[in-house]
Amino acid sequence: MKKHYFLCELCLNFLVFFAWILPSLLFRDTSGRIFTEWHFPLSNLTFLIAAVLVCAVELKNNGRNLKFERHQASAKNILTALITLCALFALSFISQSAASFSGFTAENTAIRKPGNLQEMIFCLLTFFSAALFEELVFRFYEPFSLKKLLSFVPEFYAALLSELIPAALFALCHRYLGLFAVSNAFFAHFALRFCFKKSGNIFYPFASHFAYNLLSLYTMLMF
Repeated sequence: MKKHYFLCELCLNFLVFFAWILPSLLFRDTSGRIFTEWHFPLSNLTFLIAAVLVCAVELKNNGRNLKFERHQASAKNILTALITLCALFALSFISQSAASFSGFTAENTAIRKPGNLQEMIFCLLTFFSAALFEELVFRFYEPFSLKKLLSFVPEFYAALLSELIPAALFALCHRYLGLFAVSNAFFAHFALRFCFKKSGNIFYPFASHFAYNLLSLYTMLMF
């Protein structure tokens, strides 16, 4: 990798880590009010727009452009997304079962149902922007960028670390929900990453992630 591209890559990684990942790692809420108020997700949408720009720069540095073109959905990719969604629920079930068996009580699980249409729209926007942001950063940008930054180590280890590091960061960003949520997020990363690599399009892991979050919210509210 040319020196100026390497420096650009390094700067982008520092930006992503200190602006987005580190605050999530340090975040800890003890009020139990994380999902009890539904406001316009300005910060989420701002982060999402910034993530799109970072990914656009990343692609441009590699001679490609970030284009939002009409994508012809294929039965194979849709099936991959559905299998990924099932895998996410299976992992969640295993995690919750392990938590119940161990007597572990999850933190910050208080959730309030959106009270009107406006709150429902804000709720959907919150989950939409969070899921797409996480897919862009953890399933696309970080593995792709880290593999290039680690080009000085043997290819096998570069590939391994570029998969494990984003998984660990994604998992630790969920630590405010407790230990079992961290382990669940770690393995969920690989299911979503597999979906992305299999389909070649970020839309499919995003669709699985978004659907999982919404269905999880619905089941928690209803049951």
